[in-house]
Amino acid sequence: MKKSIKNEKGITLVSVVIIVIVLIILASIATVSGISTVKFAQYTAFKTELQLLQNEVNALKQDKSNDELLAYGVEMTDSQKDIFSVNEISSVLNGKEGEINTIENDFRYFSQEYLTKNLGIDGITKDYYINLKERIIIATEPVTYEDVDYYMLEQIENGGYNVQYNNQIGELTFEATGEPTNDGGKIIISNVNYTGYIDKWEVQYRLQGDENWKDAGEFTGSTYTFEVTQSGTYEVRLKHGDEVQSELLTAEVIDSIYIVSNEQRQVTNNGYTAQIPSGFAVVPECISIADGLVISNVSNDINNEGNQYVWIPIDGVLQEAEGDGGKTIQDAVNGEIVLGRYVFDENGNIDKELTPAILDEKLETGKDSLLSFIEYSIDGHQNKPARELKNFIQSVRDNGGYYIARYEAGVVGYDEQKVESQNINGDPNWTGYVAKDGENLKLVTKKGVQPWNNITQHKASDMCQDLFSTIKSDLVNSYAWDTAILFIQKNQMNSEKKYSRQNGLSLSSDVSLTGEGKLNDTGEIDKKNNIYDLAGNCCEWTTETVIDVSNPSSDSSTTEGGLFSSDIDYTSTRSTLYKEGKTTSFRPILYF
Repeated sequence: MKKSIKNEKGITLVSVVIIVIVLIILASIATVSGISTVKFAQYTAFKTELQLLQNEVNALKQDKSNDELLAYGVEMTDSQKDIFSVNEISSVLNGKEGEINTIENDFRYFSQEYLTKNLGIDGITKDYYINLKERIIIATEPVTYEDVDYYMLEQIENGGYNVQYNNQIGELTFEATGEPTNDGGKIIISNVNYTGYIDKWEVQYRLQGDENWKDAGEFTGSTYTFEVTQSGTYEVRLKHGDEVQSELLTAEVIDSIYIVSNEQRQVTNNGYTAQIPSGFAVVPECISIADGLVISNVSNDINNEGNQYVWIPIDGVLQEAEGDGGKTIQDAVNGEIVLGRYVFDENGNIDKELTPAILDEKLETGKDSLLSFIEYSIDGHQNKPARELKNFIQSVRDNGGYYIARYEAGVVGYDEQKVESQNINGDPNWTGYVAKDGENLKLVTKKGVQPWNNITQHKASDMCQDLFSTIKSDLVNSYAWDTAILFIQKNQMNSEKKYSRQNGLSLSSDVSLTGEGKLNDTGEIDKKNNIYDLAGNCCEWTTETVIDVSNPSSDSSTTEGGLFSSDIDYTSTRSTLYKEGKTTSFRPILYF
């Protein structure tokens, strides 16, 4: 019987062969895995080195001009320039903005030693070709990973490569706001956003309307603040050399005097001081006291949104008795602004003979009947007298002036459909306007609204009182009206026809909106020293009383100024009026 041969302590030949094959396979796998790991490590190290170098190149670009950048590196040889024909590189460069020849010509050769010695960049392991102007980096030798030759960051997904600016507005965005300061103002730049590597910006600005830009310095990061010396609307832009420029933004710097404040303030210029009451601000472009400083109860009121008043500065108060320290008529004739009541002759000059008679509470006018125009300080007459007249005069003396409404009183909140149906019936409380349902009639002193006419003198006086909590108010008195004329005529000392004798345009058959009346002589808007319509549109109620000397019981009210329907009435005209009418409006004053 045949027995098989068997080695109980060993393995069969077939097993040996299998084991050898398995070991060969395992060795092969280990070798491939090791090579792959090495390749990935080389790729990662290359990517990191490119990112490091890119950051350094970006920083260098921010600090140097293009001419200075071209001085770095060594000019490339013709053989070195062959690298631009490599497919991986040419495809990237051809996708850049600009001429490809210019881009290639601006490359320089940077060895490892040069980068360390001349640029202070440590840890670099390769040589590179770099275009510092465009911030483009190419390795002289590639790193191969997964059968791809890598020379540039642009080839590497999420590599943080250099985003070349494409000269289109909107790539760089930011915000700009203005704030007032004691020395002018400041502009605050914030939320700077740019998708590329640049983070250093030059700031340029100019006042709107100026041709030349000013430099405000450089900054990095997302915020920056710089000072300006005056208020106004500024144009601001950010840029980086000749490559990146933002769109133009505007920032408004409003002087603190143009902002409504809870504190009373002062403005001094042209030899005068204006008192700014709390709750008011100066209107921009109307800060010159000599030309008519204007205040509003709305901040930065460039669109006539608030109620506006003009400061009437004075050089003194006309004396009403010997030795009271006041100014004389001659001072006023010489061009000083003297608070007083005046008569103007046919040339518009102060009539020295008749003016004192007003102060003596008697004026002979030369009309058919003998009349007397009086500023009573107490009630008890048909018209309503000035509120605290003596206090008004003392306030003007102490504060150097007072405010007169820039415009005739306007009315808002009325129902236009009901105005025409009303009948004038002599009722002293009737205003001529009917309020809209759920609203109240409101007095405003702003441009472009319906003048408040068809109103009695009593009602007009009532409407002018207690307008604001921080300053007193009243219907205009003859002192305030006549002195405003002196203020305007100070700028007309050599004029042939002075404003006191001018009248409004009489070609219209109806009342103009506030601030839209015109002068008869020139056709220009009736605006003098920022005050509108003293010469025309509606004549205006004052607190002055008219007494018929022959019949004292028939005293009535006084209006001043010209009106649209008459070419014989002018700025300084005093007229007798017994009741309200279409041609009559009014104007409030403010004083401290």
